[in-house]
Amino acid sequence: MQEFNIIRHGEKLEAGEERVPLEESGLSGEQQRDWKESVERLGLENPELSYRAVPKIEKLGQEIFESLPEGALVIFGSTNTPRTKLTADLLSKKIMELSVRENKNITVAFIWEPEEIKGQPGSLSSIPMYPPEISDAIKKIQEQDEIDDKIIKDYLEKDGGFAHPKEEEWVMKAVNDDLAGEDSFMRRRADLLKSQYEKLKEAFGNENRAIFFYGLGHHSSLLALDVCFNGRKKYDSVAEMPQPLSLWKADLKQ
Repeated sequence: MQEFNIIRHGEKLEAGEERVPLEESGLSGEQQRDWKESVERLGLENPELSYRAVPKIEKLGQEIFESLPEGALVIFGSTNTPRTKLTADLLSKKIMELSVRENKNITVAFIWEPEEIKGQPGSLSSIPMYPPEISDAIKKIQEQDEIDDKIIKDYLEKDGGFAHPKEEEWVMKAVNDDLAGEDSFMRRRADLLKSQYEKLKEAFGNENRAIFFYGLGHHSSLLALDVCFNGRKKYDSVAEMPQPLSLWKADLKQ
């Protein structure tokens, strides 16, 4: 496997921001068609992403495509949230469109597993998973810092489905507090991620071509990769937190 990457989903709607009709989004006609097709195909009632994310997703897709060698196999995986599934769908669509246009022979695939396997810890479908413990850690921060309960409650009830100015701060503090303890859920998540990576290599071990994996996840998905493969032990500032469409690579030489 040439690369093992995790990408944070695209930009979300801000807290309290109302979605305008697609025709008023400012997107081009082609971008509107792509959005509508993806949302309908995925069966999303609330896509969670802002329309502002679309040109940025296309730009990232272009950058990924240009970095790929001829004949590469690109494998996508996504958590089961509207924002990650839609980001993955639009990204893959862009890469396939460019491959056809430029005759580069790139194959794009998604991990598929039966429901009974998909739900198991350590399944390949859950590589970019959102550790459930992160929600409990954020609640503890709210109790310690006396943050307005409604803000945290709304954020967690909607599974982080809207953007909040303090979410990077909340996640950084939760992860640092966790990593400082002996029984760290992020270190456990990192150990699980390493075993999932080994399973992925085994599953595609017979492929006689370059393989690139891109998991679409959340803050904590990228942070787990950082802890697992890049030796991260602490974050010193919010600037080090993954932003929308951040792409973090695993150091596979460790």
